[in-house]
Amino acid sequence: MPKKPVTDEAIGALVREWRKKRGISQPELGQALGISEQMVQRYETGGASLSVLKLVTIALTLKCKTTDLIP
Repeated sequence: MPKKPVTDEAIGALVREWRKKRGISQPELGQALGISEQMVQRYETGGASLSVLKLVTIALTLKCKTTDLIP
């Protein structure tokens, strides 16, 4: 069975899912990362690509594994 391609949208959906699991708002996550709430929104909707460094930082902030954020 072919695997789904990894897209910015798929990664963003997992970031949103983990953020909500942890009870963290977009403004709170943005503040923890040193970015705006709008940038968090762009990451979560796939409107912006996450760098590896930012993905690792988000995983640390959400207390999950980096691989949890990659489909």
